[in-house]
Amino acid sequence: PTLPDGYTSSIDAPAGVITAGKVQDTAPVVTVTNTYKPSDVTLSGSTSLAGEKILNGRAWLASDQFDFQLEAVDAENTPMPKVSLIQLQSEGTAAGTHVPFHFGDITYTKPGTYIYDINEIIPSNGIIGISYDSTIYRVTVTVTDDHKGQLTAAASMQNLSDKSPAELATFTNTFAANDETLVLEAIKQFVDKDGNALTQTSGQFAFKLDKSQVDENNNQLSADHDPPMPASADAASNALGRVTYVLNYNSTRDLAKTYYYQLSEVNERLKNITYSNERYLIKVTFTVENEDGEAALQAHPTYYKWDDAQKWVRLDQQDSESGMTFTNTFTGTATAKLSIGKILAGRNWMDGDTFTFTLKPK
Repeated sequence: PTLPDGYTSSIDAPAGVITAGKVQDTAPVVTVTNTYKPSDVTLSGSTSLAGEKILNGRAWLASDQFDFQLEAVDAENTPMPKVSLIQLQSEGTAAGTHVPFHFGDITYTKPGTYIYDINEIIPSNGIIGISYDSTIYRVTVTVTDDHKGQLTAAASMQNLSDKSPAELATFTNTFAANDETLVLEAIKQFVDKDGNALTQTSGQFAFKLDKSQVDENNNQLSADHDPPMPASADAASNALGRVTYVLNYNSTRDLAKTYYYQLSEVNERLKNITYSNERYLIKVTFTVENEDGEAALQAHPTYYKWDDAQKWVRLDQQDSESGMTFTNTFTGTATAKLSIGKILAGRNWMDGDTFTFTLKPK
C-alpha cells in the first residue's frame, strides 16, 4: 500500500532456514518500521526579513555605510540565515529615498516558534552629522506541521518601540550640519615701470567671478554644474589692494558637490595702464567636521592659475592667502609743478638780498 505523505518505510528481513515441523521456532522475523518526518520549510528573507533605510538631509556619499543585523533571541535553538549582517551602501542616492535590504532565507526542520530581532548597528564613531535609528524590530516565525508531511512557516514583524505591526524594518537617519561661509580673497598690485608700488584707491580696479565651464584638467563640466554665487559677481579692489567675495554654502545642498569658479580682472582700458591677464580657477570641495560638539560644513578651496603652457597649474598657498595675484603696471609719466615761498623775518627785504635753493632727488 502507498504510505501517507511524510512517512518513510524501512524493512528489516533477515535471512534464515525454516526447519520442517518447527516453522514458528525457526522462521526469521521481518520488521517493518514506518517513520514520519515532514519536509523542511524555507522562510523567504526577501519578504519576511526585509527592511529599508531612509537618509534625510542629504544624498548618500561614497563613504556612507549603514550596518544592520538579525539576531536570534534564543541563539542556541534558532536556525539562522547565511546572511545575517547587512552593510548597506548607495552612493549618489537622493535624500529621502527608501533604500531596500533583506537578510537571507532560513530553513526550518521542525515545528516551533522562533524569534529574531532586527536593528541598526550604531557605531561608536559614526558619521559626523548623522543621527542613527535605535529602533528594534521583532520578527516571530511560527512553524507548524500540517500532519500531511509538510511544515509551514508564517512570520510577523513588530516595532518594539510602539508595539505596532510592521511590514518592513524601516530605519530613518537624518543629516544636519551648520552651514559654511567661504571668503575668497585676491591681491591687487599696482606698480610703475620699475616695479615700485603705487598708491591705490578704493574701487580703482574691477573684477569678475564666473561659474567655470571646465575643471582643473580643462575638461568640460556637466551642464548641471551650478555653484552658488555671491550677491554680486562684480567686485572692485579696495585701497589696500584686496578683492573679496563671500560665498555661502548649505550642508544639505552642497556636501556631496564639487564646485568650480574662475576669477579674472576686467580690462577697463584706461590710458597708460597695462592690465593683468592672469586667470584663476577655484575648486571648492566639502567635508563635515566636529566643531565644539556640533557638526559643521567646511569648504576646502584649491587655487589654480592658467599658465603659458595652456594648462591649469596649482598654486602653493601660504597660510590663509589664496595666492591669486593680479598686477597692473603704470606705463605713463607724471608731471609735477613745484612752488615754494620765502619769508624773511626781523627786517624788510633790501635790494640785493638773494637766497638760493637746491632741489635734490631723495
